[in-house]
Amino acid sequence: MVGLIGIISKKRISENLFVNFSNILRHYKWQKIDSKNFGKIMLGRVHINILNKEKQPIFNKKNNKCIIFEGYLYDCDHLKNHIKFKGYKLKYRNSYPEIALYSYEIFGDKCVDYLKGAFSFAIYDFGKKELILINDRFGLRPLYYTNSIKDKFIFSSEIKGILVDPNFKRKVNKKAIFDLITTGWVIGDEVLFKNIFFLPPASILKYKHGKIELKQYWDFEFEPKHSKDFNILKTELNSIFHNAMKSIIEQNPKLKYGVFLSGGLDSRFIASNLSKIKSKFITFNFGHKKFTDSKIAKKISKKLKNKHVEVDFNFKVLPKYLNDIVWLNEGLYNARDVWVFYYYNNLRKKIDCNFSGTGGDVLASDRWFYVPVKVNDIDTKTLRKIMWLDQGINVKHLLNINYKF
Repeated sequence: MVGLIGIISKKRISENLFVNFSNILRHYKWQKIDSKNFGKIMLGRVHINILNKEKQPIFNKKNNKCIIFEGYLYDCDHLKNHIKFKGYKLKYRNSYPEIALYSYEIFGDKCVDYLKGAFSFAIYDFGKKELILINDRFGLRPLYYTNSIKDKFIFSSEIKGILVDPNFKRKVNKKAIFDLITTGWVIGDEVLFKNIFFLPPASILKYKHGKIELKQYWDFEFEPKHSKDFNILKTELNSIFHNAMKSIIEQNPKLKYGVFLSGGLDSRFIASNLSKIKSKFITFNFGHKKFTDSKIAKKISKKLKNKHVEVDFNFKVLPKYLNDIVWLNEGLYNARDVWVFYYYNNLRKKIDCNFSGTGGDVLASDRWFYVPVKVNDIDTKTLRKIMWLDQGINVKHLLNINYKF
C-alpha cells in the first residue's frame, strides 16, 4: 500500500521512532519513502514513484506551509490556470500536491469545492501551528488518527502507523469486533482498537493546541429528475464517464493501462470507453476458463482488439496470502478478498495502472453469472479455510498478530 504518516508532538521526536514510523507503511523494498523530521513535527509518505514523483513535503513560496499528498486529482487544468492567475508559480508539471496546497492558500476550507479526485492530504501551517487533514468525498484514501497519547497527535494511512508508537496503549474495541462479526464491516469511524479513529469521507480535520475540530464538507443529495428522457440520461452518463477516464489518462499518458474485465456491466463499460481513448491496453480476467464471466470477457476483448490475459484461478495458492491480507487490511475488510493479492501480483509486471469497477452491475440492475465449481477440484483443507474466511475474520488470529516493529 501507499500512504501518509505524521506526528505532532510537544516533545522532540526521536530519530529511532521517526525511522520506525517511516518504514512501517513500506511493505515492499521497491517502494519509496519521503519524510521530514522538523523536530516536534514529522511528516512522511510511502509511494510507488509513478504519480506525484516530486519529493514531499512540498512547501509554499513563503515556506510557512507544507503538504504531503497521496492520490490524484481529476480535471484540474482550470484550477492550475486560476492558481497562476493569482500569481503563484508552480514548480512541477501536473503536481497534485502543489495544486492542493495553493488551492488551500487561495480558498481556505472552500478548496474542497474545486478538488475532484481520490486523495488524502495533510497541510501543516507553521505560522498558526495548525495541522489540516482533508480527504475526498468518498474517503477513497483512508486516514486514521489518535489523540489519546499525551502531548501527541498521530495520523496514518494505516492503523499500524499508530500502533508503532510505544506509548500507545493497545486495547481491543469489542463493539467494533461485534459489528464486524455481525455485519461484515466496522461501522462508523471506529476500528478494532480503542482510541483510534477513521477519518470519515468528505472531512476536514484541524488539530491545534491539543484540540480537534472535525467537519463534513459534502454529502449525497438524491434529487432525481424524472422529466428527462431515458436516452438523454444514458447519453449524459456515458459522456461524464468517458470524460472522467479521459482526464485521468491525459494527465498520465505514458503509463501502461489495464482493465479488470470480469464480464460484468461495469468492467465492460470501462473497457469500451478506454478503447476510445487509448489504442493499446491490456484486459485481464481472473477465474476459471469455464466461468461465464471468462467467456464473456474473452468475446469483448476480441471485439475491442486489445491484448487479453487470462489469470487462472488457483485455490491452492490462496492460503499463503492469508496472513498478508490480515496484516494489510488490518481486519477491517472481509478476508475472503485474499484473491486480490494473487491477482495483482500477476498484473504489476505488465501494467502501471489498472481500471476496475466494483458492483456496477448491481447498481445498473444487471445480473451476476456463476458457474459451479466442483468441490472435488479443491482439497478439503483449502476449502475449509476459504469457507471459514467467508464468514468473517478470525478475531483471535488478528489480536495475536506479531507486529514487527
